[in-house]
Amino acid sequence: MKYSLRTLAGLAADTILTPLSEVFASPYGEPDMRFPRQIVAGDNMHGRTIMWQSNKNGRDVHAVWREAGTSAEHRVEATADYFVDDGTALILHTSQITGLTPGKQYEYRIMEGKKASSWYPLKTDDGTHCKAIIASDSQCEDGYITWRRIALAASLRNQDADLFLLLGDLVDNGESSQHWDDWFTSMDGIQEHLPLAPLVGNHETYDLDWNFRWPYAYLNYFDVPGNGSSEFPRFYYSFDYGPVHFIMLSTIWHELNSFKTGIIQEQADWMRRDIKASTKPWNVVCMHRDIYNYDVRPPKFSDVGLRYMPLFDELGIDAVLDGHIHSYRRRDHIYDFKNSKRKGPIYINTGLSGDCRYYNLPQAPLDEVMAPQPETDNYLTMEATRRTLSFTCYLPSGVDIDHIILHK
Repeated sequence: MKYSLRTLAGLAADTILTPLSEVFASPYGEPDMRFPRQIVAGDNMHGRTIMWQSNKNGRDVHAVWREAGTSAEHRVEATADYFVDDGTALILHTSQITGLTPGKQYEYRIMEGKKASSWYPLKTDDGTHCKAIIASDSQCEDGYITWRRIALAASLRNQDADLFLLLGDLVDNGESSQHWDDWFTSMDGIQEHLPLAPLVGNHETYDLDWNFRWPYAYLNYFDVPGNGSSEFPRFYYSFDYGPVHFIMLSTIWHELNSFKTGIIQEQADWMRRDIKASTKPWNVVCMHRDIYNYDVRPPKFSDVGLRYMPLFDELGIDAVLDGHIHSYRRRDHIYDFKNSKRKGPIYINTGLSGDCRYYNLPQAPLDEVMAPQPETDNYLTMEATRRTLSFTCYLPSGVDIDHIILHK
C-alpha cells in the first residue's frame, strides 16, 4: 500500500520555525536536494552533521556555513553515496561541519554549483544547558499525518529546544521507500533546524513482506556518531549536549540474530568504556525496547531489562528512556530490580507518537504513573542543567500529564 503526505492543516505554521530573512534562496535557483537535515555530532559544541539526498549526483555539491549576521562563508565538501532500496535509487550526501564555537548561532545552506538552498539555523551546544524533545514509535499508516501534527506541535511549543530524540520505530516498514519519503516529508521545517538523534527500532528491520532484514535504510539515512565497531556501526552511539551524556543503545538483537550475533556483549563492553570517558554530570540512556514484558501476566522484566539493568546500576545511569509498548509509563528509581526511591535510574517509557495500535496493557509492579486511559499519543521534553534533570510528558494538545525532576 502506498501512502502520501501532500497537504495538512496548519502546514503554514512551518514558517514560524524560520525567520523571514532566512527563507530566500539563491537567484540561480534551488539545488537538486531533498530532506535537508541535521544529525547530532559526537561534538556538538564545535560541529554538526548535515545530510540531504538527491536524484542525481550533481557537480560541485557542498554545504556552506557562516556565523549568523555575518557574510564570511565556509565551504564543506559533501560525500555522495549511491543507495538503492525498495527499487528506488538516490544519492545520499553528507557534510561534516567542524570548527564552530560553543554557544553561538550559525546558519548553513546546501549548494550545487551556484544553485543554493535557503539558509537554515544551526545552534551549537554551550555546554551548560540542554532541552530535548522526545518521541517514540512515530510509525504510521495515515501517511504520517498523525506524526506530523505531534512533531510540529512539539516543535512550535518548544522553539528553544536543542535537539530531537527519536527512540525507534520511526517508520512502520523499514524497507518501504514510500514510508521513509512520507516520514522525512512530515519532518519538513523541523529536521533542518533541530539536530536529530535517532535509534533503530524493530520496525526498521522489516522488509516489504514483514520479514526481518538488515536495517539498510535506517543505517544509510542517519550518519550518527561513530562507535568504533566494525560489526555494528551506527546501531548504537553516544554524544554530549549541555550537561548530559546520551547513550543511544540498540535493543533489536532478536531481529539481527539470524544475520549476525554479538551485539549484546559488544554494546555492554563499549558502554563501560564510554561512560568511563564521560565527564558530564548526567548520564541518560535511550533505547527502543522496554525493560518490561507485558505479554505475560503479571508483567515481568524483559530480556532487555534483565541484561542491561544491572549494567545501568553499575555505571550510575541517571535515567533510561525507551518505547515500543505504545503506552506512557514512568517508574521511579529502580536498583537491583526493586524500587529504591533514591538509588538507581528512573525509567520512562515514552509512549506513542504515531497512529499505530494502542495496547491495553496492565500496570506492572513498578509502574508509578500511567497516561490517562483510554490512551492517546504523546511526546516529552527533557531539560537539564548541571544540578537538575527534568522530564515532562505532554498530550498532543499541550496539556502536561506527568513531570519529574532529579537533583544532583
